[in-house]
Amino acid sequence: MAYKCALILKDTITPYLLRRMKCDVDDHIHLPNKTEQVLFCRLTDEQRHYYKCYVENLDIETIA
Repeated sequence: MAYKCALILKDTITPYLLRRMKCDVDDHIHLPNKTEQVLFCRLTDEQRHYYKCYVENLDIETIA
């Protein structure tokens, strides 16, 4: 079901997307190198509760 929905979404938005490869535009646009930074933040009690419910949900195991 989820796969079918993903295909429908892809077909719907494809006419509105223009995908370019970096090698296609690299000569025209000079962007800085990408930097990645991992930030950690503490969850509130409510967020922790919902996250725990999500992770422990048996339906999640069927997705993975």
